[in-house]
Amino acid sequence: MAIYNSGLIYTDSSCIGCGRCMSSCPAEEANITIFRSNKRHLEVDPLNCVVCGKCLEECIHSARKTRDDTESFFEDLAAGKKISLIVAPSFYILYADTANNIIGYLRSLGVDKVYDSGFGGDISVWAHAKYIKEYAGDPEKRAFIANTCPTVVNYIERYSPQNIPYLIPVHSPLACTALYARKYLGDDSEFAFLNACVASKNEMEETAADTNIKYNLVFDHFMEKLEGKGIGGYYGESDLRSSNLGTTLSARGGFREYMSYLFPEEELIVHYEGLNRQTLGLINTTSHTEIKHPLMSEMAACVGGCCMGSGAAKVRAGGLNNMFGTLRKMRLDSIETHRKYSEPDTFYSALCELFGELDPADFSRRFREKYIQSNIIPETIINEVFTRMHKNTPEERSFDCRLCGYNTCRELVNAVAKGTARIEDCGIYVNSELRRKLYYDAMTGLYSSEGFNTEGRKYLLAHSDKKFIACAGNVNGIKAVNDLYDFNTGTQIIIYIAKKLSEIVNDNGICARLGGNNFLLCMENTPENMEKLKSIRYFDCHHLGITMPISMRFGLCEIKEVNDLTRIVNYASFAMEKNVNRTENTFTVYDERMRKEIETETHITSTMRQAMKNGEFTMFLQPQYNHNNGKMVGAESLCRWIKPDGTVVSPGIFIPIFEKNGFIRELDRYMWECAFRQVRKWTDEGTEAVPISVNISRMSLTDDEIIKVISSLQNRYAIETKYLHFEITESAYTDNQQQLIARIGKIRDLGFEIAMDDFGSGYSSLNTLKDIPIDILKLDMGFLRGDTNAEKGGNIIGSVIRMAHSLELITVAEGVETLEQADFLRSLGCDVIQGYLYAKPMPIPQYETLLKNGVQGKLDEQVERPEISLNRFFDPSSGETKLFENYMGAAALFEFDGRNALPLRVNDAFMKQFRFTDKRMTDIHELFIGNIEETDREKLLGGLERTAAGKKDTSCIFRYTIPGGSLLVKARIMYLSRNGQKTVLHVLTDDISDAAAYCSGS
Repeated sequence: MAIYNSGLIYTDSSCIGCGRCMSSCPAEEANITIFRSNKRHLEVDPLNCVVCGKCLEECIHSARKTRDDTESFFEDLAAGKKISLIVAPSFYILYADTANNIIGYLRSLGVDKVYDSGFGGDISVWAHAKYIKEYAGDPEKRAFIANTCPTVVNYIERYSPQNIPYLIPVHSPLACTALYARKYLGDDSEFAFLNACVASKNEMEETAADTNIKYNLVFDHFMEKLEGKGIGGYYGESDLRSSNLGTTLSARGGFREYMSYLFPEEELIVHYEGLNRQTLGLINTTSHTEIKHPLMSEMAACVGGCCMGSGAAKVRAGGLNNMFGTLRKMRLDSIETHRKYSEPDTFYSALCELFGELDPADFSRRFREKYIQSNIIPETIINEVFTRMHKNTPEERSFDCRLCGYNTCRELVNAVAKGTARIEDCGIYVNSELRRKLYYDAMTGLYSSEGFNTEGRKYLLAHSDKKFIACAGNVNGIKAVNDLYDFNTGTQIIIYIAKKLSEIVNDNGICARLGGNNFLLCMENTPENMEKLKSIRYFDCHHLGITMPISMRFGLCEIKEVNDLTRIVNYASFAMEKNVNRTENTFTVYDERMRKEIETETHITSTMRQAMKNGEFTMFLQPQYNHNNGKMVGAESLCRWIKPDGTVVSPGIFIPIFEKNGFIRELDRYMWECAFRQVRKWTDEGTEAVPISVNISRMSLTDDEIIKVISSLQNRYAIETKYLHFEITESAYTDNQQQLIARIGKIRDLGFEIAMDDFGSGYSSLNTLKDIPIDILKLDMGFLRGDTNAEKGGNIIGSVIRMAHSLELITVAEGVETLEQADFLRSLGCDVIQGYLYAKPMPIPQYETLLKNGVQGKLDEQVERPEISLNRFFDPSSGETKLFENYMGAAALFEFDGRNALPLRVNDAFMKQFRFTDKRMTDIHELFIGNIEETDREKLLGGLERTAAGKKDTSCIFRYTIPGGSLLVKARIMYLSRNGQKTVLHVLTDDISDAAAYCSGS
């Protein structure tokens, strides 16, 4: 299908490109210049056209046409399809003399039911009024633009999306009629709409799922189809007609007039028509808070109402007097009907009684944003167009031969930039374009890949007495620029970088753009040239409105043989990817180590598919444990590549290669099926199992095929979804986040829980946790490694765990290697531990031995869990003291003898939480115990007693009195050691007063 002229309004071959249509068009870039046989022709871009019909009125060559569904309607009717007809009130206004004959004829052709959309107009008015009267929010945020004109809705959704919230969320009379007939009358037909508006088709397509409206029939095309059919002998009436003012809604200001009867006269209900500068200005500024909104605003694209729609030009031309006479009579009849309602509230009550059995939600509509960033043409674009025309010097840009029809070259370039002309208008350009297209990059004017291969070799051979170096470069983060700004800005960055690189090379070599963000420099290998290149730390693009630094990664390889140029460029490109920095340019020289990496990558790529067929990829499982009781609670599925000779290929080697060449998709699916099959086997054997988490690579999340694959596996193996989790690295969420979130949500809808892996590894944000549908958070243990900043790392990981728990997420720490790490994580509330401390990844048989021996696991045998010495909490240099003072929040050590709890030590956070001013333990003991509400003291003492007896963590909540009020405190109690008949307990306390108040609604 053609990109242009495929919409509801199009241009036929009689267009001569005069441009009159463009002068009245309210839509930016809706008219596109096309050249055919060297003649200008204007076509319509359906993505930008709002179907207002202005161009139909302006075109004096009858070159603008409209499309509707008249032909398919009659064809489907003849084929026996069940179709009901919705008739606009304008039909009775414009065809008053023949309306009933036409209805009768259509019934004879098989039309099932006929509905007057004026009845739906009554519903729409009622629903609009109900929304306004019952709105309880901020008046300045209430919607006030009536949904009466599909063209106005098109314009707001496409060009003024900030006003979408101000569209009253109620369906139009057309949709309300269809919804009523379908849901309340039980009509399961497809609906056709006979009316004067071409744009109604847009509304039909957006509401088709709810309304089943398929055919848009405009009067002009429809009546042409009926010519010569002899309809005078037929008669029919509508099955559903309006008994109120709905019959006049097609008239000028009809909706506004109807609504005015439902509100006091002092309420401002306004009507605007015609998408001219005045109404467009109103639309585009209505969201400004300083503007006082009217009670309601009716906006219509057509001057004169829906009777003057773009699909009724012929009937208007033939009988305006008849139309106005009919309209006057209908309006007088409607006013007479209305007089019995003396007050607005009386009329509104009558409507509410009439539609009392209807659910207003059935007639609610949601609007969607269709905004597309419009083109802004800065001077850089003008320069780009000149470059594309190969006019690179002031003399070439002011040649002004006028062969193109423009007075100056700059006038032509401006027209090209705006899309109203083409560079093919320039005869000089056309004569040289074939060669230039082959050898030069159109965007930057640099050599293309073909140009470099040809001209670059010539240049090197001509300077064979010098040494040259190939430098491949790629721009970092262009996708982020395109997302944050627009593609035009990204283009300007590419052009600017090309200019800077050309200045570096100058006459000492050649410069090429190989496509996308890739550049290639070939220059004399001298210290001076290398210094010029490396002196650019990053590319400053402030002049383009970009505040962040733009960087490139470069790979360098010495050119020793001209005939080997292709291989040299490949080496440079390989080196380029080895060092990436988003804020500074990087330069990596190709070396012997990289040559071996290429060999490894080539070998792995050439053998990976056969390895898959041979079954060399094996699923290992690494158990996960609850550190509080040593119970195995899960396992992570990991892939191991074991060759027939026993050689093991490290995942750190083959996984990045698979991600690069795309094979990771196949490996993902293979490992998923292994996990499904294994869980099925355990289920059939009656083995007590725990959940397995399987990994999903970022590449597998790039399309909806993943949903089909997982659903197919679930249908095939029919496992309980609680035994399988899907694990996604959080860096995957940096690309196309909304699509990824939707896909992950669909996986969860299948019943599987989702884990986010490596949280905190460099990409995560609070927005990520807020938006993504996950159940389990796996922590990056890098926070606890190393000596420097370990204290900050502990604080961070503690905050993440608390935050995760507040979001009701399970936390898993992987890579735990020492008992100290595990105990620290346990003190912070981490739910699950995974790592070498408990178990390494193991083959399935070894793992099954653990399962069959019971899921109660234990630490590696060489590790013993001693009681923690109390002395270490009083040693200022000990790790326990640092944890106690800096990481744990409000904490205290208590000595408990079965009845009394004596505080031994408290940290500063505990002092602050309970409003203590000094650390004398005797005073703290009396104040702390004494200020706990008497009815709650037993809760705390009971928790201490349970922990002392069972050596298991317990918790309790108590009320604590402070000056001027009280705190609601949650205490977590942990066992440390036994001291004779007394037990030393570690108590962590949290003030949950705010959370409790929030949950109670206070």
